[in-house]
Amino acid sequence: MVITVTITGAAPVSGDTITVVYGDTSGGAQPGAAATPSGDGRIDTFTTASDTDGDGTFAGIAASPTVTVNPAAIDHYTVTSTFYTQLRGLAFTVTVTAYDQYDNMVTTDSTTLVTMSSSSATMAFDGDGNGTFGEAGDDIKMLTAGTFDIQARDTSVGAGVTITATDPNTKKGTSSPYTIYVLGGGGGGGGAPAPPPPPPPPSPPPLELEVNLWDDVTSAAIDEDGVLAEDITATSPDGMVSIDIAQGTQVLGPDGGPLAELTVETISEPPDAPEGHHIVSAFDFGPDDSSFDPSLEITIEYDPEALPEGVDEASLLIAYYDEAAGEWVFVPGEVDPATNTVTFSAAHFTAFALLAAAPAPAPAPTPTPTPTPAAGLGLGTWTWAGIGIGVLALIGLPIWLIIRRHS
Repeated sequence: MVITVTITGAAPVSGDTITVVYGDTSGGAQPGAAATPSGDGRIDTFTTASDTDGDGTFAGIAASPTVTVNPAAIDHYTVTSTFYTQLRGLAFTVTVTAYDQYDNMVTTDSTTLVTMSSSSATMAFDGDGNGTFGEAGDDIKMLTAGTFDIQARDTSVGAGVTITATDPNTKKGTSSPYTIYVLGGGGGGGGAPAPPPPPPPPSPPPLELEVNLWDDVTSAAIDEDGVLAEDITATSPDGMVSIDIAQGTQVLGPDGGPLAELTVETISEPPDAPEGHHIVSAFDFGPDDSSFDPSLEITIEYDPEALPEGVDEASLLIAYYDEAAGEWVFVPGEVDPATNTVTFSAAHFTAFALLAAAPAPAPAPTPTPTPTPAAGLGLGTWTWAGIGIGVLALIGLPIWLIIRRHS
């Protein structure tokens, strides 16, 4: 920006400072300044030029306590509004502002007449502010301190409408494009469509269900109702647990909303097994009270060598733990000895265990009766008694006969 400054009075002494008051809103350099001031509208100080030829003058600048710096001539205009979507037939405000070639607002100009025009033939202005548009001279208005507001109105709908300000020196400026619309998008006055509705808010990111088996994650798309968009099969890294969920299954969390993640963890200290059973393995399927409609399938693998001695694989059972009742509840399952797996269905998640029925105890051996030892040659008590009676009979009979004969 080139500005001529005249200072009257005694010449300043080299090294003195002069306070400069900037009268506009943008920066500009001053003749004789040792440094460029930081911007208009503020007060700066700078060192005066030296007396290089020794004649007591300093580049034609004489002493003055203050210097007012004015902008240069008008170079262009800006034409602006608060909103660029306007209703057909409704007045709106247009602001015109003059700037110099360095984009300093030309606040010193209050005399230039500016003519308004538009790319729309039905755009009219109210330059005298009497509320009537399109009167003679209503498209002309004078700057006041480099700017003015003027009312505009378009009676046709349309898009890409611009407004231009031009002065007698052909300096001009053109607005950003306006859209002129009518409520309901109807015609009458040009037939251009109403402005497009604002774009819809961005779609939320797609939902996914993650099945996390010991940090091995399998995922599939799920909609806002919790319905799975595709089949999903997840298997733990060691192959001990597999989960199969069919496409179309509604998977809901405890809060009733779409479930984001399923997890499975080993239970190292499960609740005591039901009487007459052993716990082979137990897992916590979570979150608790997640629901599946229809039920998903879970497959648990077992090591036949690790089963308690005497357990029949066909007797393996599945049960879930009912925390409210404090007991294991048996559910149907299918044992496959060929693959050493048990598969079952689950409509909700909680703790599940693979159980083995305790083997029946072996029957006690039938005791063998101890044989009675054979009798020896000795005679028992009754035998001897019989012999004694017989002997007495043999002796007594002859004696009885003799007595009978002599009597």
